[in-house]
Amino acid sequence: MFALAPISWSLVESAASASNLEFDIKASCTILIQRYLVQHLAEDTYQIHERIRELLRVKLENLAQADELKHGFCEAMVAANE
Repeated sequence: MFALAPISWSLVESAASASNLEFDIKASCTILIQRYLVQHLAEDTYQIHERIRELLRVKLENLAQADELKHGFCEAMVAANE
């Protein structure tokens, strides 16, 4: 889920929507960019810092909603490939 590769922001929004978790995704993105945790590469394209990616992977393993997030990610990937 947290690849060290360019990520389409529309995919992030789609995965967040499918996971049914309540948070302001646009405000979160702005904060992540300001704190240099996510890099804005091009319009609608971002990349997670390598150390942050590893931290998120570890956090996901211990998160109660991990299955919900994984399910949302899978739904977004399927929708993107249709």
